[in-house]
Amino acid sequence: MSINEEKELIRLNMRKYAALDDLDEARRKLSEAQREYACKRKAHQKAVQEYLDYAERRV
Repeated sequence: MSINEEKELIRLNMRKYAALDDLDEARRKLSEAQREYACKRKAHQKAVQEYLDYAERRV
């Protein structure tokens, strides 16, 4: 393998690992966003149920 081929292989490996790092970061952000969404959805559902219970008592 020539020097240029080795350099190209090293460069491609560096790009590969950088892309894998970016993928890990994207997955972490997605997981965080999904947890936040689930928490907000649960709070919204609870608020809706509390309102419906309140409205039912008022009638």
